[in-house]
Amino acid sequence: MKIILLLCAIVVAAAIAEEPKSVLGQLVHARGSVHTMNRTELEAELDERNAPHLITDTEDELRMRLYHARGALLQHRTSHVMHAESILAEVNQCSDERALAGMSLDSVLADDNAIFMNAMGNRMLEGLKTQAGIGAIVGLVLAYFAPLGRLRRPPNALASPLAQTAAMCAAGGAVLGVLQLALRYVRRLAGAPSYFCQKLAFVTCRDATVSWLLERDEQQQQQQRATSTWLASSSSAPLVVPLWQRRGVLVPVAILATGSSVFEEVVFRGILLHALVAKARWPAGLATVLTSALFGWMHLKNDEGHPHGAIYAGWTFLGGLVFSASYLGTQGGLIAPIALHFGLNAIIFGDSVLRVGAKLWEDRQGFLAVSSRFEQSRAARRVADTAVPTAAAPTAAPEPRNTASHGGRHGGLAQPAAQSPTSSAATPSGTDPNGNGQPLSRLGLSRLTTPPPSG
Repeated sequence: MKIILLLCAIVVAAAIAEEPKSVLGQLVHARGSVHTMNRTELEAELDERNAPHLITDTEDELRMRLYHARGALLQHRTSHVMHAESILAEVNQCSDERALAGMSLDSVLADDNAIFMNAMGNRMLEGLKTQAGIGAIVGLVLAYFAPLGRLRRPPNALASPLAQTAAMCAAGGAVLGVLQLALRYVRRLAGAPSYFCQKLAFVTCRDATVSWLLERDEQQQQQQRATSTWLASSSSAPLVVPLWQRRGVLVPVAILATGSSVFEEVVFRGILLHALVAKARWPAGLATVLTSALFGWMHLKNDEGHPHGAIYAGWTFLGGLVFSASYLGTQGGLIAPIALHFGLNAIIFGDSVLRVGAKLWEDRQGFLAVSSRFEQSRAARRVADTAVPTAAAPTAAPEPRNTASHGGRHGGLAQPAAQSPTSSAATPSGTDPNGNGQPLSRLGLSRLTTPPPSG
């Protein structure tokens, strides 16, 4: 009876809930059929679509302009939708890790790919949460019920299991640290850097990273303004929370480290390695090498290219040996390999986020330098154009042209003379050099990434 009442309450709540407004109705709208619109409605529709029109146009000319503007907008939106669908279809054909491996770091960081990167990052985090939950349940079953049997305890093992686990974690952490340093040396020697972890960390921490970048840029601008006005910059500039202290970075990094470590250790060490040693009675060394080789092969596609993939798989194989040794050293305890795997991934992904933040900040500083040189060169051209030679004889100014007597296309109204972008009345600083009066931020010069090279 209680369940029935609960279901009835849910149905009633869903029935009386306010229906959300249609997003499509807010983005796509029209005031009626084009052939029935008056002049005011036609001009409003054309202005919303940034379509040019003249005050001398008749209503039928305005209608034809609106027809063409709607057709152009439809073609523009259709091309964008088809492009987005093709990218999503290409991404869905392979795993997210495989898709990231096929992209360059600049493609992942590009702001025009933000929608796809956010979708991919959210999907990966949801998958890792599921993996962590499944791994935790299976790990608890293996630890308490031991369906695959238990490993025999060696006679020289430490008396306390906790001390044994701590010793294996300390030894394994030291070995993994040495292997990580050796991996960096090998990558530098082979000229095969890996950006997979940076790409993976950025797509899952993109919002927090971009927010940190914007806040730091605002802080820098306020410091510059305070310095130019002889004020104390420390009192006027806002404090920016460091990137590694932000919740939008700590939570995704924890999910990345937890999901991969729990699930992979339960599968490769808790099931495969344990079954080969306890059930199949294989030698521990042979079982360790076999499961570690399989572990490395599963990570082969994380980096594309012959040296990149081979180095990544080799590093993963060596890490698998350390995790397997910690598992066997604690007689089938999953705490030690999971702790080692989690710590390693957390350090790598955290360092990757900081590296990506440093790269984005460097790109931003590069953009500001280019923008400053551009403004200086434009100001120098304006000064050079205003310096009229004094030796030249003055010439008679031409008679102003009366446009009203010619009956031009603007209904006989006198039009102001168009100014050249290099004239003395050029556009003010902060607008585009073409004299359109558009701020630089509207021309794409405020992008966070490095602007594309000319040509």
